[in-house]
Amino acid sequence: MFKLPFSFGSSKEPYFLILTLGADHIECFAVHVNTESFKPVCEIIGFGSELVGLDIIRSGVIVDFDSVVLAFKNAVATATSELDVKFRDVVFGLNSSIAFDLMTNVRLTRSGVKPLTSEEIADVYSSTSEAANAAALEEISKITGDSNIDLECITTSTVYIEVDGNKVDSLEHATGKVIELAQFCSYAPTYVTHMLQDLASALKLNVSAITSEMYALTSSIKPMLGEYFDGVIIDVGSDSTNVGVVFGGGVVNSKSISVGGSDFTKQISKLTGLSYFGAEKKKTDYSRVQAEEQNNTLTQTLMPDLEEDDTKIHQAIGSVIETWLSGVELLFSEFDGIKTFGSKIYLTGGGIMLPEILDVLTKEPWTKAIPFKSPPEFVKLNLMDLHFVSDKTGMLDSPMFIIPASLSYTYLESNSYL
Repeated sequence: MFKLPFSFGSSKEPYFLILTLGADHIECFAVHVNTESFKPVCEIIGFGSELVGLDIIRSGVIVDFDSVVLAFKNAVATATSELDVKFRDVVFGLNSSIAFDLMTNVRLTRSGVKPLTSEEIADVYSSTSEAANAAALEEISKITGDSNIDLECITTSTVYIEVDGNKVDSLEHATGKVIELAQFCSYAPTYVTHMLQDLASALKLNVSAITSEMYALTSSIKPMLGEYFDGVIIDVGSDSTNVGVVFGGGVVNSKSISVGGSDFTKQISKLTGLSYFGAEKKKTDYSRVQAEEQNNTLTQTLMPDLEEDDTKIHQAIGSVIETWLSGVELLFSEFDGIKTFGSKIYLTGGGIMLPEILDVLTKEPWTKAIPFKSPPEFVKLNLMDLHFVSDKTGMLDSPMFIIPASLSYTYLESNSYL
């Protein structure tokens, strides 16, 4: 079943929170909207993070609600403790393991060259929505085997409008015989959106938006890459890897595999005998040392401890990365109707801190079986690539913070700052 998009209260206050749920931790970002310059800038002015036990959150779905509420209360307190501000609004993002992202194209041929009537315009958008709804239900039925899951549209955006082959900003007063509309829509199961609303209520917050992470990131980097850029986004998250295909500046589709950074951590834990969180620290230290070696800035601080487990860490990463790459390659084959892929591949997510990720992507011949327009070029995104975001905390230099920070775009959009 499909339900119409629900609406949230829109206060247009210059302060809001972003809350994220990972496989083993949660995060809170306190944000201020600065409108004093020529463009609105979301300044991240506070940050808090809390570890949660494994299986408290699975693939973005809360399993132990009370534990998650307590963790978020602590994270919110940490992020806002030095700020003399009352935060009321919150933004949540959903990755491609939960959200179903797709672009729908509708083409309408009409007689005459009179301006489109309001009825014709409504018909174009109605036809587009109906086509998107049907495609979303078909997609979730394919994945889950259940065609009766209630879905809600969490994000919708017009990618482009063409009249007689010419791009226009609006259909109002447009004249022409052939009308084409491309619209992005993202859907989520109703139980997920209700879960997040319940979480916000428990934290005494108002849900300003629940949005597709892939949409928020694409919209945030579009000013840097061009309004109609083509490419692929690979987000190596904590418990999933999400791949989004972008054409003409819009997300055409996105898919996910349930292999992410936590799987590398679990394997390191297994081979070294460390606890999960001990293995996570070891993985982080290992990634840092490798990066410093590549940049010729290596200090001796972490070396003795790491050398003892270096072989085991290599072995653990190697055993998981083969499965990970096979899954990524399989995802590309599942993008139905896409004949070629843009050659720029943009990497993000905490998992890309592992140097082996970039190595295996660039050196393995896996791309030869995929119809890229030209040999792919891999680009690591950083926070500076987000057009509307500024980090005032000095704490967010990891790629794991890029997608959460990009959710700021949704607040700007939904509260008419743009």
